[in-house]
Amino acid sequence: MTSLVSLDLSFNHFEGTISSYIFSNLTLLETLRLSDNRFDGLLLFASFANLSNLEAIDLTNNEFEVDTETPSWVPSFQLLSLDLRNTRLNQNYGHVIPTFISKQHKLKSLSLSYNALQGSVPSWLLYNNTLLMLSLRSNRLYGGIPASSQIQASSLLMLDVSDNCLGNTLRTNVLESFPDLFYLNLSNNALEGTLPSSFDNLLKLEVLDLSHNFLQGKLPPALRQNHTSLAHLVLSNNNFHGEVMPRFSNMSNLAYLHLQNDGFTGVLPAAMFNLPVLKVMDISGNNLSGNVPDYFPLFPHLAILILARNQFHGIIPVPLCQMQKLHILDMSANSLSGDLPSCLGNITAWMKESQVLLPDFMWLSPSYTNYRVKVPLTTKGNALSYEGIPLSQMTTLDLSMNHFTNEIPSQLGELAALHSLNLSHNVLSGHIPESFMNLKQLESLDLSSNHLIGKIP
Repeated sequence: MTSLVSLDLSFNHFEGTISSYIFSNLTLLETLRLSDNRFDGLLLFASFANLSNLEAIDLTNNEFEVDTETPSWVPSFQLLSLDLRNTRLNQNYGHVIPTFISKQHKLKSLSLSYNALQGSVPSWLLYNNTLLMLSLRSNRLYGGIPASSQIQASSLLMLDVSDNCLGNTLRTNVLESFPDLFYLNLSNNALEGTLPSSFDNLLKLEVLDLSHNFLQGKLPPALRQNHTSLAHLVLSNNNFHGEVMPRFSNMSNLAYLHLQNDGFTGVLPAAMFNLPVLKVMDISGNNLSGNVPDYFPLFPHLAILILARNQFHGIIPVPLCQMQKLHILDMSANSLSGDLPSCLGNITAWMKESQVLLPDFMWLSPSYTNYRVKVPLTTKGNALSYEGIPLSQMTTLDLSMNHFTNEIPSQLGELAALHSLNLSHNVLSGHIPESFMNLKQLESLDLSSNHLIGKIP
C-alpha cells in the first residue's frame, strides 16, 4: 500500500496497538483518519516525521496515548488540519500543548479538546496567521487569554476555550485582536468583571457563549445594538443585573436566547421581541416580574419558552395559545393565578407527533461543527438537561408551583403528543378530566399538592 494517499479507518471497532512501522512506507500519505476506535498503547507522532505530504490528521476518541514530545524528531509535513480530541495527549510530558505546532505554517483547523492539557494558552497559538478554527475545550488551561504582541490581528474565525480555568477578566485589548470571530465560547472559566466595550468590534459574531462564569454588571449597549449577526446568545449562570433586554434591541437573526439564572429584573419590554426567527428562549431563574406578555405569538418559530422561577403574576394570556410550534412551555415557580386556559388544548405541536427535526435545535457552522441547544427540564421528578434528539422529541407543559384555581379544563386531554405534564402545587379542584385517557404519549404526570378529588381516569 505504498501508493496510499488517504487512509480512513474511522468509526469502527478496531483494537490493539498501532505499530509505528505501519506509517514508515506510506510516503505519499496526505490524509490519516483513525478516529472513534479502540486503539490503545502509545502512538508516537515521530512515526509521521518523514511523511512530507501529510496535510490532515484525525486521531480523535481512541484509548491510546498520543505523544508529540519525544525528543529528536522534526516534522517534514505542513498540516492543514489536526484533530487530537480525547487522545490522552502528552501524559508523560506534563500534558503540554504540542510544541511542533508552532512550526506549522499552513494550519487552518486545530482541536486539542478533552485532554487535560495544563499551562497557559501560548500567544503563538492564538495569533498564528493561518489558523481559522481553534478548540481547546475541556482542559486545565489557566492564566487568561494572552494579548497579541503584534499589530496584526488574529485570523481566527472560531475560538472555543470553554471548560478551562482561565479566570481573570476579559481584557479589552484581547478581544480587539479577533475582529473576524463568528464563534466564541468562553463558558465555564471563572471569568470575572463586566463585559468590556471591545465586544463592540466583534460584529461578525454568530455564536457567543459566556455562560457559567462570574460576569456581572449590565449588558453593554453595543452588544444589543450592533450585533445583528448573532444567532445564538448564551449568557446564563452569571451575575448580571438590570433589564433583561433593552428597548432598542436589534438582534434580528437571534434564534437561541439563554439568559437563565442571572440577576435580571423588571418587566419584559415590548421592543425586546423584535426577534422574528427566535426558536428557543430561556429566561428562567431571574427576578423578572409583571404580567406574562401577550405578544409571544409574534415569534412564529418559537418552540421552547421557559419563564420558570421568576416573579410573574396575573393570568396566562390567551394569545399564548396561538403559538402552534410550541413544544416546551415551562412557567413553573411564579405567582400566576386564575383559571388554566382551555385553549392550551389547541396547540398543534402538543396534539400530534412532533415534526421538529434535529437541526432545528443545533447551530451548524460552515465547518460542520455543531453547537447543541441544551435545555434544563424537570420530568419524572428529576432535573435533567436535554439536548439533541431527546430534546427535538420532547413536548412539555409545566405550570407547577403557581396559584391556579378551579378545575382542570378537559381540553388538556386532547394533547395526545404531550410527553410531560406538571400541574402540581397549585389550588386546582374538582375531578381529573376523563379526557386524560387520551394522553397516550404521556410519560410523566404530576398533579400532586392540589385539591383534586375522585379517581384517576
